[in-house]
Amino acid sequence: MHILFVEDHIGDVVDHVEFCSDVCHTQWCMWVEDVVKKLSSAEVEHKITDYDLPEIGIVPREVVIKARQGKGLYEGWNGCNEASTSTLCNACDEVIEGLDEGLAPAERDKFIQELREISQRSQDEDEAYILNVLYDLKCQIE
Repeated sequence: MHILFVEDHIGDVVDHVEFCSDVCHTQWCMWVEDVVKKLSSAEVEHKITDYDLPEIGIVPREVVIKARQGKGLYEGWNGCNEASTSTLCNACDEVIEGLDEGLAPAERDKFIQELREISQRSQDEDEAYILNVLYDLKCQIE
């Protein structure tokens, strides 16, 4: 698993973002930087909670502030990490299989299947969103 560590203003790690690959890690950082460039200063400076950015999802506040300051989010390859539990990639929603300690094999298989179903629903929702945007654009052109 690849991880982007999120640090506060004094350098303490306060959160992290998980990815299935370095490609997803890099791409997510670029997406966030592009979206944040479009936010006004007031939208960034005065918000005290995490951000729900369009087409990206929940992004830690510290990441948005760093991107707004023009500091690159991607700080290099960080992919030699072990996940204690299975989770979804924050960029592509693919399942990142972890150790799932404490789960019997049947429970682990069920948990991973549930994650895959969540991933598929998320991808279907993304596809529906894209189709709605394309329909809106078509209506505007006509």
